[in-house]
Amino acid sequence: MQSNSELGLVASSAPSQEESQESLSQQDQQIEGLNLPFLKNELGCTNPKVLRDRRLIDQFLLMKALIDGTVPKLLFTDIKIFQLMCEDIFHEVPPPELSTKFQVRKIVEKQLAKSNLCVQEEIVQNVLNLIQATKTRHGLLVTGPTMSGKSTAVRTMVKTLQVLN
Repeated sequence: MQSNSELGLVASSAPSQEESQESLSQQDQQIEGLNLPFLKNELGCTNPKVLRDRRLIDQFLLMKALIDGTVPKLLFTDIKIFQLMCEDIFHEVPPPELSTKFQVRKIVEKQLAKSNLCVQEEIVQNVLNLIQATKTRHGLLVTGPTMSGKSTAVRTMVKTLQVLN
């Protein structure tokens, strides 16, 4: 019977522990390097302590996703309570700034009121969806039944983006 070394099944075919750690650290640095500008500019993660630690980055992203997904659905009086709960759960990570989505929501509501239109949740949500779509797509096609608020949503989106810029 032939031994493993005779068959060519020696451990040298697999990367050594040092090589695997080195390639892993290079991979982590590359992943973090690609995400750092996005984390800083788009998500508002400016805390250097968080940006150096992969575990804290993950906690920041989870907390940001929870806040961004939940805050628009809460009443204004409940937002602070929710933020405090998130701070208790993710105590190592400084809380992100209030979502720009929440700030944009307020601007959308003001623009609708300025246009002497009724501020309805459906229209506000449509405008927010349009704004989000413009950030991720190159073109938009707005469809819907007659008198469903398509033109109102587009006009309000344009006015909101003008205020933001």
